[in-house]
Amino acid sequence: MMHTGAFHPMLNLSAYMLIPTIALSACLCAVWIKIAKTLPWRRDVREDVPERHRGKVGTPTMGGLAFVISAALTCTATAIIIRRYDSSRSNAILLLVLVLVLFALLGAIDDMCKGITGRGIKARYKLLWQGACGLLIVALLMYEFELPTTFGAGELGWLYLPFGVLLIMASSNAMNLTDGLDGLACGISIISLLTLSAISVILNGTKPYAISAAAACVVLAGALFGFLPFNIHPAKVFMGDTGSLSLGAFICAASMLMKLELLWLLIALVPFIEMLSVVIQVISYKTTKRRVFPITPIHHSFEQMGWSEWRIVLTFWACTAFCAVCAISIAALASRV
Repeated sequence: MMHTGAFHPMLNLSAYMLIPTIALSACLCAVWIKIAKTLPWRRDVREDVPERHRGKVGTPTMGGLAFVISAALTCTATAIIIRRYDSSRSNAILLLVLVLVLFALLGAIDDMCKGITGRGIKARYKLLWQGACGLLIVALLMYEFELPTTFGAGELGWLYLPFGVLLIMASSNAMNLTDGLDGLACGISIISLLTLSAISVILNGTKPYAISAAAACVVLAGALFGFLPFNIHPAKVFMGDTGSLSLGAFICAASMLMKLELLWLLIALVPFIEMLSVVIQVISYKTTKRRVFPITPIHHSFEQMGWSEWRIVLTFWACTAFCAVCAISIAALASRV
């Protein structure tokens, strides 16, 4: 078994950079809020949300720029520092930065289109972008980083390429759909990032690039901590597609670098249920003209039932934390085998 001592300094380095990352994210967020309020953008909310969301009209969006920029800068600095010692693990961090930037760029364009014209990028074009980016990332993982093409205990071989692309696309869109209540996606992402980092350490870094991915996850979690005070209810800024699309893709790619895809599906159970509720609703309405849920994503159904926004967010955070504990427990048991 490979000893972790050689790789833990990378985590220590990311930990040293945590406070500056949090501070930078918070400062960027405060600055962006002031800038966004001056932009001549539409400031309405979606029509297919509960009525009480009308009170959020005028809240700036694209706040995801704050944690994306701060995390990308810190991760890049970390990669540069460790390159003289281990270029392969430096490249692993830079790959995650690439994922973050590519999907944030898609989200930013979509957010700007919504702000200027009231309409975002058409779904098919968003899926095409996500698919192309996913294909690039998974191809790099398979052929440049030479990661095993396994999923759990099963060997997928070349099928890992389309599987990985679909997983990244699903994760990105699942987090995007989850971002419908103040602080919901941000809190779930923090729990997910820290959980994957903890599991990476528990498994002793025996998987290639695991500690690199863990270090990047810690950095992004820190950036989200800087953003969270501005995003919790009542939100001063929304992360927008800029943040949610990039978060889902980043965490999924990190789990692939760690070879923890199966545990990621467990940790992300709440976002995937949110996405599944939308899929079920669409299929049901198109085939029977009936709705299974009052409104989707499913967190809005709880709002229709009279739950407060805080109650829903805390409940979904707690569910994610429970899934995280289950994933950590599985990893701890696996490390003893």
